[in-house]
Amino acid sequence: MQPLVVHLQKTLSLTPLQLIASVLVNFEELWTPAAALFDAYDKFIAILADETLLPNGKTPRQHLDDLSVEDLDSDEIFREARELSHRFRDAVHDIFLKSNTELSNLTTEYGVF
Repeated sequence: MQPLVVHLQKTLSLTPLQLIASVLVNFEELWTPAAALFDAYDKFIAILADETLLPNGKTPRQHLDDLSVEDLDSDEIFREARELSHRFRDAVHDIFLKSNTELSNLTTEYGVF
């Protein structure tokens, strides 16, 4: 098989997080925002995967699924999930747009414009 085909097969077999990690590991100056990105993602997934029953008899995921729009701002689990989503968003911004690295320059040149 041609080297390019092998490389593409290997790359396309990675999950999105594995692919991002495989790129970010090469940019030491991005390790701090990368850690923030993976930490926020991990904690958000942990909320959704938590099978502990809340006082209302639901898991956190079921609780969020059933939450009314009116109750969003006052709900502790929703506020935590929203905060994690903001941390994830900020890390993505820092990595791909704000960092002034080769990666952010490529993102701006080919991904945004």
